[in-house]
Amino acid sequence: MVVEGHQVIWGPWEFHLKPDPRAGVVIFQATVRDPNSGEARSVMYKGSLSELLVPYMDPSNAWYFKTYIDAGDFELGLWAMPLDRLNDCPRNAYYMDAVFAGSDGIPYMRPDVICVFERDAGDVAWRHTEVLSLSL
Repeated sequence: MVVEGHQVIWGPWEFHLKPDPRAGVVIFQATVRDPNSGEARSVMYKGSLSELLVPYMDPSNAWYFKTYIDAGDFELGLWAMPLDRLNDCPRNAYYMDAVFAGSDGIPYMRPDVICVFERDAGDVAWRHTEVLSLSL
């Protein structure tokens, strides 16, 4: 796998990967190279999560009624937190920063919000952070 900036090349696949304040991680211009002709074939112009439903299912009084529509209600990208190196992603991961516009229009950077790596089956795929209190 080769990552240069936000361009990812992995085997016959090539795509541009970037964080978006509303959609979260977005893949652009994904192509796959034909093994016989070597020609790159477009398979996706733009792809992202359109929605994410999270039924938290905690029986406590503070949580039992909550069902978040996370992408639509909270904008996945704006809530992206920096990844914890070696806990969220393995040692060989490539990290990407996000640059977003603040409510005043001034850009700000959020470091390490995306990591790209080849995942070994059996690793932890995700962890949950309570965004308002920053607790796990």
